[in-house]
Amino acid sequence: MEIPGFAGFARDATGRKGMEEKLRLQSAALEAAAVGIVITNLEGVILWVNSAFTALTGYTAEEAIGLNPRVLQSGKHDEPFYRDLWNTILAGKVWRGELTNRRKDGAPYDEEMTITPVLDGGGTIRNFIAIKQDVTERKQAEEERKFRNAVLSTQMETSIDGILVVGRRSGEILSYNQRFVDMWEVPLAAIESGSDRCALESVLCKLLNPEEFLHRVEQLYANRHETSQEEMSLRDGRAVERYSAPMLGSDGQYYGRIWYFRDITERKRAEEKLKLTLADLARSNKDLEQFAYVASHDLQEPLRMVSSYTQLLARRYRGQLDSTAEKYIAYAVDGANRMQRLIEDLLAYSRVGARARGFEPVDSAAALDQALANLKATIEQSGAVVTHDPLPRVVHDKLLLAQLFQNLIGNAIKFHVEAPPRIHVSARQKGEEWVLAVRDNGIGIDPQYAERIFTIFQRLHTNEEYPGTGIGLAICKKIVERGGGRIWVESQPGKGSTFYFTVPMGGGGV
Repeated sequence: MEIPGFAGFARDATGRKGMEEKLRLQSAALEAAAVGIVITNLEGVILWVNSAFTALTGYTAEEAIGLNPRVLQSGKHDEPFYRDLWNTILAGKVWRGELTNRRKDGAPYDEEMTITPVLDGGGTIRNFIAIKQDVTERKQAEEERKFRNAVLSTQMETSIDGILVVGRRSGEILSYNQRFVDMWEVPLAAIESGSDRCALESVLCKLLNPEEFLHRVEQLYANRHETSQEEMSLRDGRAVERYSAPMLGSDGQYYGRIWYFRDITERKRAEEKLKLTLADLARSNKDLEQFAYVASHDLQEPLRMVSSYTQLLARRYRGQLDSTAEKYIAYAVDGANRMQRLIEDLLAYSRVGARARGFEPVDSAAALDQALANLKATIEQSGAVVTHDPLPRVVHDKLLLAQLFQNLIGNAIKFHVEAPPRIHVSARQKGEEWVLAVRDNGIGIDPQYAERIFTIFQRLHTNEEYPGTGIGLAICKKIVERGGGRIWVESQPGKGSTFYFTVPMGGGGV
């Protein structure tokens, strides 16, 4: 059969090929996007995800496909939140919002999400596409900023200082507290307008004398990056302490300046009153020392006369008087001698300040040697043994330091037990001072009297038991405190005593 001809059909594939290329490019763009992209069906089941999604959530693409996005829910949002989300997108509308989800490992993260319905040509929803952007760091930064602002606000409102925060533009008021307003009575309208230096200059005008005002304003804006602090006198007689510092960003950029104003009028008055009181006290102490010196010195002459004539009376009429009269004369002689020793000790106490030649670095070992030389007869008579460790250079008066050692070692010899006195002097460094110690094997002291023994005329024993006036340790305390130190004792009855005192370092070791 003869075929008269044939019919051919041809389809132009150019459009299809272009569409495929377009889809391929779109798919590549979605895969390479920096934000997470998810495509779901109408039930929310995941059909496709890009690599940014897997990096964000920790799920691989194979694990994510087929899952419902509910697996990402953190539990922070309630059911009405999700119901509103679904009602919005099912109505064909775009939903945008922030929410907290959780990764595969359970760690929470914050994200911004946009869900867009995908419609076919007839307007029917076919899929949903969600774009997810991680904003965890930004949210944390916002929370930190809110916290810092809350702390700053609390500090400002509870501060005793008037606080003003000025922006980088000339006089732009960023913040202030109520104390600032109350201190300087600046009109709120001037502050809140934040215009052209008005509030700040208004404060400066109140703070400063007219001749200082213009100079201070020029300095204020010229030295932006400098921290400054000063005390200023107000025109109304008050005193104010002013401190200011620049506000700089982490990049060193200047953002403004913060000012603190503190009314120190009462403090300055108290300081002035204290200065006057200290001056009066120093004058009074000097007068008292002078009085004690003069009184002690002038009392000795009539006392010597009483003592001499009483002793002369005892010698001349010895054997002519009855035993009672001789006993009374002996009492009078003993009383006069004791009074003379008391006056001599009181004179020594009053001379502690007058004898000081000045405080300077001295060798404490040399001062100890001087004290031992003064006590040579007493040491030999008692059989005492005095030893010492290497001793440091200290800041003190050499004469007073020798007297201090002499009094402490002399006491240790006086208050000894039957065994010969054993006394040891040592030193140790503590911070910026030396702690020196004088240890003995004497009778010891009950701890309840550890402070009382340093008070003038306070004695723990009768004159018959241990002669003395009760001034020796008071002199020690006065010498130590004059050098800026402290003195104390550690002791137990029958177990000896250790007297400690501190002196400033003298620039040299032991």
